[in-house]
Amino acid sequence: MKPAELTKGAVVKWLRERRGAKVSEPSLKASFILLSRFCSWLSAADIIEANPCRAVPTVERPQDSPKRERPWLQDETVVRALVFALPPSYALMFAVGRTCGARPAEVCGLRVADTDRLEAEGVLTVRGSYDQGMLKEDKGRGGARKSKLAPIHDPTVAGALLGLAKRRREAGAKDGDRLFDHLLAKPGAMRTAWARAFKKAKAAVEAAATRVAGEPVTIPTKWYDSTRHSFASDALAHGARYEEVSKALGHASVATTARYYDRQVERAFATLPARNLGAPVQEAKVLAFPDRKASAS
Repeated sequence: MKPAELTKGAVVKWLRERRGAKVSEPSLKASFILLSRFCSWLSAADIIEANPCRAVPTVERPQDSPKRERPWLQDETVVRALVFALPPSYALMFAVGRTCGARPAEVCGLRVADTDRLEAEGVLTVRGSYDQGMLKEDKGRGGARKSKLAPIHDPTVAGALLGLAKRRREAGAKDGDRLFDHLLAKPGAMRTAWARAFKKAKAAVEAAATRVAGEPVTIPTKWYDSTRHSFASDALAHGARYEEVSKALGHASVATTARYYDRQVERAFATLPARNLGAPVQEAKVLAFPDRKASAS
């Protein structure tokens, strides 16, 4: 199509055709946003008069997928069982993700120097994903890369990380070398390795729990749900502020955190009125306000 042919009607027709082809709403929304940015550039260059995407009615625009309930791991007994069932190196990676909410890719991308602030300040410096020196929030743009501070409140996990960094330096590793050196080079191989290790550990824990309970026991979470998602859900469900959790997760805004985790805050807030049910009503002091007519006269 020529730029002049990009009208509101043409965009709406394209959206309907894509929906007829069973394109998912998130994918359609991404394409729609890309088209809108392109049309904004055309408008700024006076190639077209206005961005037709902005005139598309709300009912025709791609919508976000409805939020679904994602399971999160609340039982600390199960968490400890998984840690002991995992191989030592993967167990520490799992514990890091569970403790500070780092993404699996960010845990894999930790460098030796990222532990330098851990002993004094209790935080990890997270700078990259896998072997790329950028976070997901960078989106591949800009010269200055973002970084975030991930809190490590568990002294056992902090001590294990410091010990690992010390051993790596004694073995000749430099500040920019990978902290978890047992991982393979390519991101795909890393994902396969930790996913396979977690699957085996999960199966072992489920089998042991089934023998004790006498009935099938399943753990409804994967690595991501058991670490980052569980960290955020547990923190918010126990009264942490959105701002705190958002900073720890590295979200671009608090609105992003609220979008994915507001159900945990709703549940925590819903229990507040029930705590005072049946409590005696406190005597209130009644304030007598003067009559307006009397005061005016």
